[in-house]
Amino acid sequence: YWEVRFVDLETTRPVPTKSIFLRYEKDPQILYRTIKGVEERISLSDNQRDLVDYLLRRPGAVCTHDELLAFVWNPSKQRKGQSEYPTEENLRQLVHEVREKIEPVLEKPILLITRLGEGYALYLHPLR
Repeated sequence: YWEVRFVDLETTRPVPTKSIFLRYEKDPQILYRTIKGVEERISLSDNQRDLVDYLLRRPGAVCTHDELLAFVWNPSKQRKGQSEYPTEENLRQLVHEVREKIEPVLEKPILLITRLGEGYALYLHPLR
C-alpha cells in the first residue's frame, strides 16, 4: 500500500503526519483518510477510484484534462450509465465529488489541486 503525506500549501511546511494523510491500497483499490489520528475508509465509485489511482501514479505531477478524461472514461471499460462522450464538466464534477470525500476543508483544497488551464495534481510527500 501507499501512504501519502501532504504539505500545507499556505506555509510550505509539512502538515503533521497525525493531522492529515491518506493510505491507498492498490489491490484491492481502497482509500483510507486519517485526520487527527482517526482513520476512516473512503468509499469511492469506479470513476472516483480511477481518478485517484491515476493521480497517485504520478504524485505531484499535473495531469491534463485530456489525460484524465481518456483514463477515467476509457471506452474499453465503459460502465452502465456512464457518458460515452465525457466533457470537462464531467471531470470537474468528478473532482468535486472526490474532494468532498478527501479534503478536510472543501473550500480550501490541499490534497487535490486545480492548476488553471493545465489540469489537476495530487501533491504528496512520501513518509521518511
